[in-house]
Amino acid sequence: MMPERTYTYDAISGRYRDATSGRFISNASVRSTVDAVADAAGDRMAGLAKALREGRSTLAAFETGMLSAIKDANLSAAIAARGGAAQMSPADNGAAGRLIRDQYGYARQFVADIASGKQPLDGRLEARARLYGDASVSSYEAIRGRDARARGENQERNILNTSVKEHCQDSPTCAEQRDKGWVPAGSLVPIGQRGCRSRCRCRIERSRAGGRAA
Repeated sequence: MMPERTYTYDAISGRYRDATSGRFISNASVRSTVDAVADAAGDRMAGLAKALREGRSTLAAFETGMLSAIKDANLSAAIAARGGAAQMSPADNGAAGRLIRDQYGYARQFVADIASGKQPLDGRLEARARLYGDASVSSYEAIRGRDARARGENQERNILNTSVKEHCQDSPTCAEQRDKGWVPAGSLVPIGQRGCRSRCRCRIERSRAGGRAA
């Protein structure tokens, strides 16, 4: 078995380094890991929904499980964006907390829709639950963008997700953001607020002056 890779975080550049080689880890590789965590969170939430649909769980237990999974996924995303738990300042925790509370509100509406019968107990239940895992990606990008601006990175561009697994290449909003190229920070429509909604897997690169980002 190969030894597990370890990483350090360079707060000046906002980049991870391989602890052995000292080389920077590409932002694309970090986002790939964040995406994998979001997928796992979505699986967890879909499992909660399936248990409810099959009568193996109660609505109260479903709500408790969803809120716990939302907190875990979004806090993990925020920590990844900031380079580790040790880098999280009170302001960072506050920003993450606001994102989590927003997702709590959406989840409670989901529960209310189930209780009222507006949300059918069929396969769509699992699909909707899974979206809350996807939403942690937008939390990662939001926290990372906040940190980048604090470092003086004043330019950004959208990197379109072209994976066959995803659909951003078919989203007019995502394509429009890509076609803008480098623009002033804050100009792009945030991840999670595009046509793909929480399913968006585009990535935002940032720079101090429109230079190359890895």
